Amino acid sequence: MGELHGRYHHVSVCVSDLDRARAFYGGRLELKEIPRPAFKFPGVWYALDGDIALHIMVTQRPAPHGAPERFDLVHPHFALWTDDADQTFERLHAAGLQVHDFVSTPPRPPPALRGRPRRQPRGVHRPHPITAHRAPGGGPLMDYETPGCAYCPPTVRACRQGESEERGPGFCPSKVDGEGIARADTAYRDPLTLRIARAAALVESEGYCRWTRVEEICAFAKKLGFTRIGIATCISMVDLARTLSGILESHGFEVASVACKNGGVPKEELGLRDEEKIRPGQHESMCNPISQAELLNRAGSQLNIVLGLCVGHDSLFFRASEGLATTLVAKDRVLAHNPVGALQLADSYFQRVWGPERPATPPRLPAEGRERPASPPA
Repeated sequence: MGELHGRYHHVSVCVSDLDRARAFYGGRLELKEIPRPAFKFPGVWYALDGDIALHIMVTQRPAPHGAPERFDLVHPHFALWTDDADQTFERLHAAGLQVHDFVSTPPRPPPALRGRPRRQPRGVHRPHPITAHRAPGGGPLMDYETPGCAYCPPTVRACRQGESEERGPGFCPSKVDGEGIARADTAYRDPLTLRIARAAALVESEGYCRWTRVEEICAFAKKLGFTRIGIATCISMVDLARTLSGILESHGFEVASVACKNGGVPKEELGLRDEEKIRPGQHESMCNPISQAELLNRAGSQLNIVLGLCVGHDSLFFRASEGLATTLVAKDRVLAHNPVGALQLADSYFQRVWGPERPATPPRLPAEGRERPASPPA
């Protein structure tokens, strides 16, 4: 398998004053300054003997004592170079070491500055700061074009601390599509959008791990000053809709409720054949989410609550609803309307959810970052 690492790559030192650091390392010690990527945090790089570099990083945060819970790019550390980051990860993991795996890159340039594809080194980090980087000859990762938050390691998830640009992996939205994030920021300048976002944030903080979702919905509507609430319910949940309507009315709201089968339109109107119905040979009314939305729109509903609409029907309802909409119950007839259970048990009781291309080993990177076999010669 070869050596675990080839050579030392760099040593990182944290300072609080960049000017004094430059005066000492570049002035007193006469080290040669070398180019440094445009990381969000300030710093300077110097060349040492051979290919080893000294990375000076400016931070006001104190260095951790012992092994930190998560690796931070601005923690003091030294780095080892490796020709194969994946192999290094597996060997460290097999040795019983806790490994933090993420891509360490500067922020992505704005679209106007993107000329050619850039390649980025990939890092393998463990909490006690030891680092190994993949060499260009070992197949470094291409720049990502789409976000891949689903693959962000639990030891990173830097957006929680507002450190996406410093510690986020290469597929982090802040590095993949900063323009998209900026456009979203612009949307919050709309007074109504800002008011809704603020109300949602207040409900999250005030009821965090204390309020049920029913209580959160009531609090959200009150903070926005809403008086009329709609319920778009599955016909099989009308009894639950009655309970919900009573709860909402007890808080002073006016409530309108519409079941999915309203109008009694036969499924044949959608082009379904008799054998394609759930119970062939008898009348089956189609689910009519657009009608549900239209009726609640006409009733002046300011906030609509979805109660168990089918997949796709809920999509049509959200598309047609003029008022804000939220889900109270996500339908799952197999799992007692707890669809997350299929994800929690995807490797045991519900392996059937996987498709034919399920990999033998769960990938640790989005599809764009995985090495693919070379195409056969033409």
